[in-house]
Amino acid sequence: MRSSGSYNFQPPNISLRGVSAIITVTVILLALLIVGSASFVNIRPGYVGVLFDQRTHQVNTGFIEPGFGFKVPLVQLVQEYPVGTQVLTMISRQQEGRVVGDDSIKAQSIEGQDIFIDATIKYHVIKELAGKLYEKWQGSNIQFIEDNAVRRAARSVIPIIAGKMTVIGIYGNERDVLEKNALALLKDELSKDYIELEAVQIGEVHISDALKASLEQKVAAQQAAERAKFELDKAETEAKTAAAVAKGKADGRAAEAKGESDYVSILATGKANARRIEADAEAFYNITVAKSLTPELVQLKAIEKLSDKLQVILAPTGSTPIIGLDSLLKK
Repeated sequence: MRSSGSYNFQPPNISLRGVSAIITVTVILLALLIVGSASFVNIRPGYVGVLFDQRTHQVNTGFIEPGFGFKVPLVQLVQEYPVGTQVLTMISRQQEGRVVGDDSIKAQSIEGQDIFIDATIKYHVIKELAGKLYEKWQGSNIQFIEDNAVRRAARSVIPIIAGKMTVIGIYGNERDVLEKNALALLKDELSKDYIELEAVQIGEVHISDALKASLEQKVAAQQAAERAKFELDKAETEAKTAAAVAKGKADGRAAEAKGESDYVSILATGKANARRIEADAEAFYNITVAKSLTPELVQLKAIEKLSDKLQVILAPTGSTPIIGLDSLLKK
């Protein structure tokens, strides 16, 4: 029997060969897991992937669509670029935009006044030219390209446009001109980096307090002058309208009077023509009747007139229609 106070520990009988096999299998599994995960590529929506082969130092001319893809681990590299809208904000307020602090664009007006301009740039990578972008920027990511291409171009172009404008124009009502001209020039500049510019938006314009007060007075005076001009134009328009209305009424009255005069003249002419026609008809009747009067007809008409007063009438055939008419009447 063994003493109850003593215990002999016997280690498990594991051979070195078994341990080595376990380690080998573990390493292989880990290697397969690492290689497998490195072979998968996941391109996010709104992005395209560019494939670079390190053996041939060639960039794939095509691009990888969003979703899962494959590559050769340690041999092929994939860089993704956004083809959706990217927004670069450069403003003076703290905690806004990717840069903390004053990130506004410094410029000078045509008068030489310092101004600071808040701007927002919207852009995206041209999908079909993503490989060219990769080559030019040697595989850099979009953040590096944004800082060294988009931001730098904006800080160069916008001051050039602003330098041709007045302070009151930039600070006042000509920011759309600054936006339009900056968009055209910056678009050409970024196209060299295979980037499509979508929009340039000019935000607040920051100037010194003294200059701001002076400009506000000028702007107020300019607005007052514009209002006065508007009122003057309005008064002139109303006066022209009233004159046109009065002329129209006068022309209407004149036309009405002329119409009445023409009506009277036409009526008088009609009456005169009617009288003339009536007279012509009467004359024609008289001529016709005169031509139709024969001695016999005259004699007949005379007898008809006296028939109710005479009982015996002698009607010779000579030129005298009635002979001894007085004696007969006496009898």
